[in-house]
Amino acid sequence: MKTHYDETMIIDKIKKLLALSKSPNEKEAASALQKAKALLTKYGIDFSEINKANINILEKVFIKNKEISNWQYKLIECITYSTFTEAIIEVNDKEQEIKIIGRKVNVITAMNLYEYLDTTVFQISKKYTSIVRDMESFRYGMVEKIQQRLKHSENTYNANNEKELIIVINRETEKENTEYIKNKYGDVENKNYHDPVEENSYGLGKIIGGKISLNKQVQ
Repeated sequence: MKTHYDETMIIDKIKKLLALSKSPNEKEAASALQKAKALLTKYGIDFSEINKANINILEKVFIKNKEISNWQYKLIECITYSTFTEAIIEVNDKEQEIKIIGRKVNVITAMNLYEYLDTTVFQISKKYTSIVRDMESFRYGMVEKIQQRLKHSENTYNANNEKELIIVINRETEKENTEYIKNKYGDVENKNYHDPVEENSYGLGKIIGGKISLNKQVQ
């Protein structure tokens, strides 16, 4: 005998759990992913059905007509990688807009995380103005260390949890973003923003970047 269930409601619940599985809080993320997999198995729902149910790509301007340093471009790169989003720079008539593209929950997470880390790096920098020789190198070092920590955290998390499902989610999300950008903007150029750094300032920045809290919770 088959048990009737509201498939729309179950799929919606799975989507919310998958969104929570990207939380920087490892325990919360692991618990959400396990629950999502249990529901997929229990109701015999394929991940492709979740994907078809809601491909909701959002495009949001979060920086406009503002001077951006190379360390901030690096921070954007770091955050988009960690939140399964993409950033695109659009320049029209000397105006510059930086947009975040991806699923709604990921875009919101990326924007909040950028605001938090950008502000944090600036605030920390003020404490070191008297001893740092090159402030841009110092900030770049902090961001590079943050990026390394996020990648290490992701690798550790993937090794200890539902790795196969995570890989499927990542591939599907990257495909959605790529197709959206291709359809709207055509071929785009990838840019690498990296200037030579002053080694001492950069090295100190990496040490300090290792102490910045990454458990910023997005409500």
